[in-house]
Amino acid sequence: MRVVWIIALNTFREIIRDRILYGLVVFALLLIGLSLALGQLSFAEQIRISANFGFTGIHLSAVMLSIFAGGSLVAKEIDKKTILTLLARPISRFQFMLGKSLGLTLVVVSVVTGLALVLAFILMNMGFKLNEGFFLGLFGI
Repeated sequence: MRVVWIIALNTFREIIRDRILYGLVVFALLLIGLSLALGQLSFAEQIRISANFGFTGIHLSAVMLSIFAGGSLVAKEIDKKTILTLLARPISRFQFMLGKSLGLTLVVVSVVTGLALVLAFILMNMGFKLNEGFFLGLFGI
């Protein structure tokens, strides 16, 4: 299991250094900012519209990050030929893929948590009271 965590942390560092991540975070922050402008269009439901549009931005960025970063994880290893040295060691392919998946999951959870904190800060400044519904909505439950 130690090998899986080493691969996961290496994958986490690899994705954090990727420029796609920063582009998607900026995209999500722009959508959260746009949610404030769209909330101004509604007189009675300003906070609800801002929260829903912010959740949409967070969820879209998480899905796009999973697709773009996850789709290129193994391909980058094959292109760099680092997968050959990894699989020559006493680890199975399952451990390798599990480590890659856990690393991607750590990145997605980190990005969603960071964007949720930004959205929560903005909504609290608008007068929204954080409750369990906010966190359930954040994780899509």
